[in-house]
Amino acid sequence: MDAHSIKKLLNNMFIAGFQGENPSVEIQNAIKDGLGGVIFFSDNIWDRRKFRETVDFLKSLSDDSLILSIDQEGGLVERTINLEDKVDYISPMGIATSNDNSFLRSHYDILSRELLSLGINMNFAPVCDVNTEEKNSVIGIRSFSQNPQTVSDCSGNVIEIFRSNSILSSAKHFPGHGGSCDDSHKGMVVIDLDFDELERTHIAPFKEAIKHGVDAVMVAHAIYPAFDEKNPASLSPVVISYLREKLGFDGVVVSDDMVMGAIAKYYSPEESCIRAIDAGVNMLIFRNYTKNSENLIDFLAKYAVENPEFLEKIKFSNKKIQSLKSKIKEQDVKFDVKKERERVFEISKKTFSVVRNNTHLSVADRVLILRPGRNDIHSYKTDKFLISDLWGLKNSCEIEYSLNPEEEEILSLYKLAEGYDRVVFVSYNAVLFEGQRRLISGLKIDAAVCAGVPYDNKFFDKAPFLGDIFGYKEYGFLNLMDSLIN
Repeated sequence: MDAHSIKKLLNNMFIAGFQGENPSVEIQNAIKDGLGGVIFFSDNIWDRRKFRETVDFLKSLSDDSLILSIDQEGGLVERTINLEDKVDYISPMGIATSNDNSFLRSHYDILSRELLSLGINMNFAPVCDVNTEEKNSVIGIRSFSQNPQTVSDCSGNVIEIFRSNSILSSAKHFPGHGGSCDDSHKGMVVIDLDFDELERTHIAPFKEAIKHGVDAVMVAHAIYPAFDEKNPASLSPVVISYLREKLGFDGVVVSDDMVMGAIAKYYSPEESCIRAIDAGVNMLIFRNYTKNSENLIDFLAKYAVENPEFLEKIKFSNKKIQSLKSKIKEQDVKFDVKKERERVFEISKKTFSVVRNNTHLSVADRVLILRPGRNDIHSYKTDKFLISDLWGLKNSCEIEYSLNPEEEEILSLYKLAEGYDRVVFVSYNAVLFEGQRRLISGLKIDAAVCAGVPYDNKFFDKAPFLGDIFGYKEYGFLNLMDSLIN
């Protein structure tokens, strides 16, 4: 097989993205040359009609079925956040609190039908990570639960709903990213759990996902010494062999984004791709396809000509990819945004928790609302709503604080609070931020709302009112109104 034919096979192993609304020349050419799939991010999606036209244009460039993918988890990770008429979905941890499969299934049915209406056929979800580490900086409310059975049950239901709507599913991040404190987007993560704990807790939801026929499994960029002391899972033959042989997974193994810090800081693109393919990864995600990506494909093709075993891995991956693509169905789905947004809001009424309810605010109270700055929180920076408006508080002051405030800011907020009758504090993952915890400890707080992980509850033992909303969303605050406002 010559280098040109091999390049075609290699292109099919890549899922790549582009910047902005308009597809780059490089990704257009890559699709013409057999690119396996496109991944979309929020920067690509600003207008429904324009985006759908872009999707249809990209499909027209391909001689094969094209995987059109996205990370649409709900809550913290939503790639449709820039749409003016967006639907605010519920975080996995929030939807799991409903303890009702009918709500969960309805929620993901709406989400998957919106994706279909946009022309998308693959979602990198569900998140099968079990969030056992309270100080996890990358998973948190993206996980359904700290309980592996809850994560297993929810993930199985999501996979079924995606399949019923012809959305390809991908369980992530194998063999589980919920037991870490560090973020693999920034650098290498070592998850040093013993093998029994990994199997019993973190791998269990992936076993369930495989039983439910999940289409793909995304492998984490983290080192698991119980498997392999040297290589991250995404580059580890040991991990992927376990996934194939022990768990019996027969679908597509996909990498997380290959430009994440855990890979890009330690390996060149050439080395990381060779090692991933050798380890058994079938498809590689690159956030942005550039001229360098074209050069990378050329390099890998030449390497394959000289290394027959590597070429056999490429051929094997292409068989898996074509099997995956055979499941793609063309559909024309209409999506009533207003109606479905209202349905999600109704579902959200079952997905919050009032932990303590020993006080009420009056609309006439002089209330200081301290809330975290949204610009520093992924996916929430586009929201501009005021809590005071939602709650109808007439004499309130609403101030944003830094996620990890320093002493000067803390002291100024203490001083400000002295001039108000009541203080409402909205936390966001205070377990991760010492400055936020210091700010909380010096305030007399009347009502506390945990907008991130519910583990912040421990910092509000003296607050008369305490609620968890599992995400910094407008509907979460609206859901608290009947419990908190007179």
